[in-house]
Amino acid sequence: MDRILGVALREPPDELTLERLAIKWTLALRTRAGAPILWPIQGWAMEEAHAHGRLVCPVGVGGGKTWIAGLAPTVLGSRRAAILTKPSLVEPTRRAIDDLRPWFDVLPPDRLTVFSYDLISRR
Repeated sequence: MDRILGVALREPPDELTLERLAIKWTLALRTRAGAPILWPIQGWAMEEAHAHGRLVCPVGVGGGKTWIAGLAPTVLGSRRAAILTKPSLVEPTRRAIDDLRPWFDVLPPDRLTVFSYDLISRR
């Protein structure tokens, strides 16, 4: 918990900087031309993860969390990663991350696991 509480709160950069970060990280993470451009919040999240080696990212519904969760392990240099979500979002999250793989450098499915946080509470 100390690591989470130790993450400094930051104000978002100005809009131009956010746009530049989105383009920077799209280019850094894409595996082929024509990849969709990351949203500004996603680019900023990648920048923060890269700069600080961790990320707490309170993004609202529809704000781009799934792509952040799928791409952050690559930015962090992780060999393995797990994404915890609520039961109803496990399969949609897996599908969304699978949809990223043709375009971006995402860990393969055997090294990026998506599962429900209720699985933990039952053990």
